[in-house]
Amino acid sequence: MHQDESLIVALSDSVNRVEKEQVRLESELDFFRAQQRELEEMLIPLEESLQQEMNNMPHDTKRDHTYQLAENIDSQMRQLADESTTSKRSSRE
Repeated sequence: MHQDESLIVALSDSVNRVEKEQVRLESELDFFRAQQRELEEMLIPLEESLQQEMNNMPHDTKRDHTYQLAENIDSQMRQLADESTTSKRSSRE
């Protein structure tokens, strides 16, 4: 009986540590999301300016390829953030 009680206490402590870590990770993820939104807002005028410049210049295939790679990386980062959020929500249930 005493051994079961000790096991329950240890399990409860582990659950509490995991919950605290989850809260910390969620807080960090929220911070990263806020930073990403801020950076996206800063990029809008730069992208618009770049688009105007590109319209005034001859077509550059290498630059287009680099831009596509940047967009792909952005998409992958968003997907990872979404998967992380989904995973955290699932672990709480």
